[in-house]
Amino acid sequence: MDTVNSEKTSQTPTDNHEQVFYPLEVSKVIQDTVDACSVVLKISPQLKQKFAYRAGQYLTFEIPWGDFSIRRSYSLCSAPSSGEDPTVTIKRVTDGRASNWFNDQVKPGMSILVAPPAGRFSIRNDNTNPIVLAAGGSGITPIISIIKTVLLESSRELVLIYANRDPQSVIFHDQINALAQQHPDRLTCHYHLDSEGSYLGEEKLLRLIDDRWDADFYVCGPGPYMDLVENTLLKRDVKKTNIFIERFVSPIDPDRTTETTEAANDAEISTPSNVEFSVTLDGVETNIPYQPGTTLLDNMLACSALEEVPHSCCEGHCGSCMAVLKKGDVKMLSNRILSKRDLAAGYVLACQSVPLTEEILLNFDE
Repeated sequence: MDTVNSEKTSQTPTDNHEQVFYPLEVSKVIQDTVDACSVVLKISPQLKQKFAYRAGQYLTFEIPWGDFSIRRSYSLCSAPSSGEDPTVTIKRVTDGRASNWFNDQVKPGMSILVAPPAGRFSIRNDNTNPIVLAAGGSGITPIISIIKTVLLESSRELVLIYANRDPQSVIFHDQINALAQQHPDRLTCHYHLDSEGSYLGEEKLLRLIDDRWDADFYVCGPGPYMDLVENTLLKRDVKKTNIFIERFVSPIDPDRTTETTEAANDAEISTPSNVEFSVTLDGVETNIPYQPGTTLLDNMLACSALEEVPHSCCEGHCGSCMAVLKKGDVKMLSNRILSKRDLAAGYVLACQSVPLTEEILLNFDE
């Protein structure tokens, strides 16, 4: 079944904090390249506020598949201040269930279930330094949203480094060039094509960055590409607070669940009886009670002062609820998103964390 009932929302029944999905109408489907399409969504007046978003955020879709549904997240490529309708671009992946469904079956007029925008890969507005954006393949989708928004809302310089397999793979080629022509003094674009010789390497990356080490860096693309860019920046002592990387993985589909949860019940995890739990968010530290047998995020969402705490999937695959553990120790029930470097820096997923010590302090501001 391709069309979702337009009179219902969908909510996973596992707990009260799971994602809620709303039916949105597809107003337009645009063929961007031979293997990528853009899906434009119509937002009803009643849902305008709920689907307000920041440049760089993403939408999660619940897609019908046989006797069950699957979920996938795609970055918004539209700019919130441009007047564009919310738009996502999906590149076809070999054997990809959702990507092929979007490219082959989604048509204007269809209704699709969509969760409100989420994600923390967004613009930092507290400085005027240049912005260097490194995109690889379909990683351009949140990047172009950021580019359009910065051009509209500030005077900051932008440098785009965009790597692709070949000319046919370049998504938004005409859009990017048009923006560069309209803003020649602010937007510089560098395209790298693997078909012309080799993968993008550190030496060329250094040339393209051109000593802009005080910039804010936004990185999105395949894992090895993001690792290259991040490692290059860290070697040049770029502050970690100036590096923004978009990482999330797809959830495991119901018929492909072969993994067992590392430790998912009270019998396997012994939590202290009296936990002192504090959260720093937007510069404010809040002390909240901890209920045994629940995750840290569960307790935050039950607190009225922390209703706006970053979160989305509640399943450990989007990374929206990652925070730095400043005090104490936790056990993560699952981790498919945090890198070794993230873990070494003290990051945890609040939706997957249960306390192992009596004192816990999480910081969402770092």
